[in-house]
Amino acid sequence: MAFNRRNSAVKIYVNGSTANDLYGLAKRVGQQVSRMSMASQRAQASLARKVQPVAKREIRNVYGVKAGILNGRMKLETGTRGKGDFLSLWASTRKVSLLEFGGRWRGVKTPGATASILLGTSKTYDSAFIANVGWRGGSGQAVKADTVSRAIYVRQRGPDGKRFGRGPLKRLYGPSVFEMIGTSPKAHSADTVRAAMLPQLQDFYVTELSRQIALELRRG
Repeated sequence: MAFNRRNSAVKIYVNGSTANDLYGLAKRVGQQVSRMSMASQRAQASLARKVQPVAKREIRNVYGVKAGILNGRMKLETGTRGKGDFLSLWASTRKVSLLEFGGRWRGVKTPGATASILLGTSKTYDSAFIANVGWRGGSGQAVKADTVSRAIYVRQRGPDGKRFGRGPLKRLYGPSVFEMIGTSPKAHSADTVRAAMLPQLQDFYVTELSRQIALELRRG
């Protein structure tokens, strides 16, 4: 699969000088890693199966989103650079509907809808509400069933700053999967999902690669 640099959220080098510089791969397995070796190919296949489960777990350790929402919003790609090969986790930059972060609304007598973007926290969105909204082909026509979307909405404001009583609605969103992986929820912090994932994946790859090399040596 071709490498899509734009949406690369996590990158794990599996051989070459970059892997050696980043986490001492050659030193940890006791030899230079050849991209052509069967041990390396098998270890990479095991790593590829590990990446998305780790990503989902670490995202959900921070964000209040269900695992099913992440399906289809990530995929694994491979790439080659002069200093080594790598696996890259592509992540969607399309923002996730705020409703998917545990969105709740208890009716018109409440201050607004609530959602929990960060796990264990809750925020009330002033005057927001949950509704099924769809598109009408023209004035007086019925809402087209295949356009209906349930989400958290808020009425847009006019030039005077007041919300419209009826009319334009703004759908509210949380972060994209790409943002959840690479952006820290804490200001000026490197505490990201990516930072939690990389050491786990690198350690897994080193362990699996060492195991595969040992198996090859026993086979002779």
